[in-house]
Amino acid sequence: MIGHSDFDNEKQNKIDHLISLGGDAIYVKADITDHTQIKIGFNSVIEKFGNINGVIHSAMYLHDKLIVNMTRNDFIKALNTKTLGCFNVGDVCRKMKLDFMVFFSSIESYL
Repeated sequence: MIGHSDFDNEKQNKIDHLISLGGDAIYVKADITDHTQIKIGFNSVIEKFGNINGVIHSAMYLHDKLIVNMTRNDFIKALNTKTLGCFNVGDVCRKMKLDFMVFFSSIESYL
């Protein structure tokens, strides 16, 4: 898992749950709008697991406002999380032989 927030007990519990089911996971902190951080994050995953088979992009910028009530800065942050995030993930994965790459809308990420 790659995310922008700090590692906490909730994330550790999710990883522990995956491990209890026979899987494995790590958490890497990275800003999806920063290409270098995403590249480093993906490289960390590859170092641990050897390769990446698939990617699920469900990043979102939580801001409890309607678009008409957002400041320009809030809107740009929300938009960049999706647009730059999609570009960065796609670019970093460009030469990988993935089985799948899935992009979810922000509302789907929240549900």
